[in-house]
Parts: sequence; structure tokens; C-alpha cells
Amino acid sequence: MSFWEKSTDEQKLAQIDGGIELGMTVRQIATNCGTTRSALSYFGRKNGRVFPAKTSAIALAIAGGAARGGKVAAIIAARSARVPNVYMKDAFFIFDGTGDQAGAIFDFGGER
Repeated sequence: MSFWEKSTDEQKLAQIDGGIELGMTVRQIATNCGTTRSALSYFGRKNGRVFPAKTSAIALAIAGGAARGGKVAAIIAARSARVPNVYMKDAFFIFDGTGDQAGAIFDFGGER
């Protein structure tokens, strides 16, 4: 039995709403729920849900890499150029690795 067969209407709608929020297509949501596109589309539209088209702004943004914070090629180029994307220089930075008490997460105070 799939999720679709044993879930309540509220659970189905929550799954559909989550998929719509993420910009998933009907096919992706249906695969995730274990049902057919037509069954999911019918149920969703019957309950007032509108599915994003493949050419909608959110779908195009996700396909273009907006969900990852940019295109993969840009990330690879930044790594190749050794551009840091992490502000901590080492793992002990959270324990005041720079000598700056204002930047430390844990302020133990006193002598260490």
C-alpha cells in the first residue's frame, strides 16, 4: 500500500501543499505520494490546489539553480579560485579562536 492509499485527506493535502511550496511538478508530487498524476491532479484541483506549470517563475528559478544559491558552475569556479565561502578559519573559531570576545559563541571567561 502506498502513502496515497492509506493517508487521510488532510495528509494528502499537506503533501500536495509541501510539493507546491517546493515548486515540484505534479509528476514529482505524484511519484512522492505513490499515485498517478491524474489522481493527484484531480484530488488537488477538487480541493482548490493550483499546481505550478513548468514555465512558472518558481519552477524556472529552481531549474536555474536559485534553490542552491547559484549555478553549480559558479560554485565550482569560486572553489577553484579559492574564494572562501565560510567565515570561520578553523573549527576552534567558536571558542574565540581570533582573540575577539564579541565574536565567540562560548565565552568561558577567565584563564584557559
